[in-house]
Amino acid sequence: MNILLPKPPFVFNNGAAVVEGNLLYIYRPVDFRELMYALTNAIYNEGKTCYYCGADITEKQRTMDHKYPVDFGGPTITNNLVPTCKKCNTTKGNLMEDEFKKFMAIGNAEEAKAFRVGIERGHRKIHTGKVKVIPEEWICPKDYPINEIEMRMQITVPLGRGYEHVSKRFAKYGKVLKPVIISTNKKLLDGFNVCLFAKVHNQWDRVNIIKLDNVIVMY
Repeated sequence: MNILLPKPPFVFNNGAAVVEGNLLYIYRPVDFRELMYALTNAIYNEGKTCYYCGADITEKQRTMDHKYPVDFGGPTITNNLVPTCKKCNTTKGNLMEDEFKKFMAIGNAEEAKAFRVGIERGHRKIHTGKVKVIPEEWICPKDYPINEIEMRMQITVPLGRGYEHVSKRFAKYGKVLKPVIISTNKKLLDGFNVCLFAKVHNQWDRVNIIKLDNVIVMY
């Protein structure tokens, strides 16, 4: 898949990442989340207005919302990010974009509450895998050659909180919801702990991989 990119020129962290034409080149190691946030702000007029309510927001007031929530496997890529005010982001919680817009359109408080309860009850099926959230076109086929991904990791890496979070969610739901994100030249961009868990426990068949075809890692 291709991620959304702002029009050039876009330069991140003194040239660590640069948009040239319709491609994003990453020349040095970067914080992938910070890069995606910066790209998203550039796409949406520097994040000066809330995507949901349209209110003007300052840099201090601005938050970044995942249209498909992180808790349901929503990836941190520009296609899934929008700048929002703190109030909208907090109120939205784990609602999907379309669910939140319907919720906002309900004028009666009791009806809005009932709508939200019904939606959140249905979300339980997401964790069990009965309902898929991430668009299928974003995800690589299950036969994608995992061994070709450059992960730059060793099993001796200390297991931290991120790894334990992946492990606990797998134990509870039998799924790895967080996707692994790689560049078009198969460099790991996000999902280190997921890769580590899958490698240790041989659970690659439970992992979703998203390949960004217009992102190239140059180091």
